[in-house]
Amino acid sequence: EEAPGIVRQLRMAYPRVLGANGSLGLVLANISGEIEPILTRNGAMNWPVERVNGVISDDIGLRPSTTYYLSPDADEPLLSLSPNHSYVVGGIIDKTALRRGASIGRAKEVGVRCVRLPLREYGPKRKGEGKGALDEVLNVDTVIWSLVEFERTRSWGEVFRKVLPSRKLMTKRARLKRGSRPANNISENASR
Repeated sequence: EEAPGIVRQLRMAYPRVLGANGSLGLVLANISGEIEPILTRNGAMNWPVERVNGVISDDIGLRPSTTYYLSPDADEPLLSLSPNHSYVVGGIIDKTALRRGASIGRAKEVGVRCVRLPLREYGPKRKGEGKGALDEVLNVDTVIWSLVEFERTRSWGEVFRKVLPSRKLMTKRARLKRGSRPANNISENASR
């Protein structure tokens, strides 16, 4: 049930990474199991990207000193991108509060630094909802698009104005009135 959603998000993110003029690339990690046939059916196994069946660790060449795991639950904001560093966008779909914190737990488990996109610092503020009211849980494609756009513009404010879905900009009351639920998605594929 979760794997098709991750693959759909990767299909949206892949062209953005390809179109980036910078040094960002895409590595698909931990792709064995139920996600591999879905990637194959969707043509993703033919993409000219690195694929590894291992998990995010030294086993696939990521060094803790140069690897950042993105999680909406992290305290530290990602303020800049560094060349030769890896940015992991987690592959856990946190659709429920029960799984909230799964990506930060994964980062701790593999011993890498955990950061979040700086939405609190540079994201739009929603009127009447107070500090931290913007839902920081984003889809994989939105996180990857944010990294690609930041590499291009070096302005988080500009990035968030461009990439955030409209549902993220609505107040909770407006979302409920419209009948939309906030998305709580994140995914585990490394972007380096």
